[in-house]
Amino acid sequence: MNQRQNQRHWHQRELNPARLLGLLLLGVSGSVAAQLLPNGGFENGLTGWTPGFQQRAESVTAAMFPGNPPQPPEGQRMALLSTGPGNVFGTSQDIDGNGVNEDDITTLDTTLVFNFAPAVLRFDWAFATAEANQPNQFDDVFGLLLNNQFVFTGSVNKPGGGSPFPDAPPALPPGVVVNSPGVTDNSSYGDGISVFSSACVDIPGAINGSNSIPLRFFVADQADNAFDSGLLIDNVRVDDSCVDAAEVSLQQLTLTTAAVDVEVKNGGLVQRFAASRRPVSSSDGSVVAFVSSADLSGDNPFLIEQIYARSGATTQRLTAFGNNTDSEVIQGLDIARGGRWLTVAARATAGDNLEIYRIDRNNGSVQQITSTTACDNRSPSINNDGSGIAFLSTCPAFLNNGGSNPKVVIWNNGSFINSNGASSCRDFAPAINGNNNRRYTAFASNCNHGGQNPAATMRVFRFDRNNGNFALVDTQAVAASDVVDINSNGVLIAYVGSDGSGNLTAFRRDMGQAQPLAVGSSDALLPVIGVRIIDENDGNDMALERLDILAGGSSTLWHVDVVTQIGTALGAGSLDGGFSIARDGNVRWMHFASNDDLLSQNPDQNPEIYSARIEP
Repeated sequence: MNQRQNQRHWHQRELNPARLLGLLLLGVSGSVAAQLLPNGGFENGLTGWTPGFQQRAESVTAAMFPGNPPQPPEGQRMALLSTGPGNVFGTSQDIDGNGVNEDDITTLDTTLVFNFAPAVLRFDWAFATAEANQPNQFDDVFGLLLNNQFVFTGSVNKPGGGSPFPDAPPALPPGVVVNSPGVTDNSSYGDGISVFSSACVDIPGAINGSNSIPLRFFVADQADNAFDSGLLIDNVRVDDSCVDAAEVSLQQLTLTTAAVDVEVKNGGLVQRFAASRRPVSSSDGSVVAFVSSADLSGDNPFLIEQIYARSGATTQRLTAFGNNTDSEVIQGLDIARGGRWLTVAARATAGDNLEIYRIDRNNGSVQQITSTTACDNRSPSINNDGSGIAFLSTCPAFLNNGGSNPKVVIWNNGSFINSNGASSCRDFAPAINGNNNRRYTAFASNCNHGGQNPAATMRVFRFDRNNGNFALVDTQAVAASDVVDINSNGVLIAYVGSDGSGNLTAFRRDMGQAQPLAVGSSDALLPVIGVRIIDENDGNDMALERLDILAGGSSTLWHVDVVTQIGTALGAGSLDGGFSIARDGNVRWMHFASNDDLLSQNPDQNPEIYSARIEP
């Protein structure tokens, strides 16, 4: 249960808000100067806050509670709103609507200014009282109003007490008498003070624009004015979610040297650089495969690009491509959900064209899927049991309508489903759904597949192998090329497209729903240029690569929870060659390649493989 859910029970009792607000708001003074977080830790006294009614509010320290010092959750100070010491007289009102007036009311007000929505108020609180052992009708109350609405209320821990407000946690002895230099001095809380709790409540009326929201904390005696109660408040802040920022732990998985001189067949020397790139992972993150020219297993001295797989602390070389000087030895790589099967687009020997291979990690076998000449096959994607591979091809054997523009082709458990796209258009990197049924393939294209794109704009399609139909994923957003992904059952498709503001933004389309969902914020200075969706967790975890325009074009990697729209930046810096996302229970795993020295282990800034463990 998250913090927001955990605190909602504090204000779900049946109340009469109109009646109660009319009473409690009678004492509202003029608002203070608007601030986003006006001294929310009370380290500067009550600057930015306005006490009201009996004005028994003060910034206090733990030392002012001799014998039972409450520790401020943030900084050295906290605010105390007290009903004492003793009877302070003043206005009486029926705040909780039970027909009995409250006395000795103190309030503390400010105004929150912010420019986003949805928005929440987060704060820490504790309750001190001398009423716990008094008769039930003496049930002192406290709470919070935002935008003139009750959002948080409570009363003395007194089962069957006189107030309809829910009980606070019990006060813990010993009792304490405040020793402060201000107005709460000599307030007496004979039953002690509860532990601090964290609260998070929605801010009603917040808009995605200019907000100026009045806030009021209050505390009051119920039915008497002889015994004191106090509300302690600290760490007040506005946020966009009740979810705390995730904890990210980074690990560098490869450590390579910068370059070596390699003798080739003609007797000359070629300088080769060790680099690792294009990581892919199983759906739970337990197996990570990647491309590397490094000699990671002691059997690749000429630094030829090979495929490696890492499981636990073991790194296994899966290919044995020959010594060649081609600039692009391995073009594409993908791994199945379970981590057994891989597919790769590679030039196995010097001068070869790109062919598609399937690798069985269980026995190390490498099967060549395509056998072509003078053309290329690239960007493969594989399903869970290795029976389906979608890829791009420029080879005439797979293009029914001719031409040499790349089109999507599907290897279907031994046979091929060729492309019927027009020769003048082109498809971009496909993604096949992970389940064993290999039914759906998503991809971007400017072709008029199924007659659904006569304007030949860039769109995202989903191909259904069962019936040969093409579904248009988004009728509005113009897709960015080769940034499409699909979840395991083929229902959810992630892609990058232009939003209503013309910014490159991530989208997720549930094919069972009418409209796609924008994921993450829209920002012209942080355009999304890459996207991945996880197979598990109903597609609610996505990874985004954002290009940071103001940082000279470097990019950062983000994990985004689709439900809460909370993003966690990994600070990956200069990404170089792909990324993946996985989930194991509540832990998210992201793997990426970067040439930055993220952990002071990469001083030569070779492209290395990193893993990021993201925990709530």
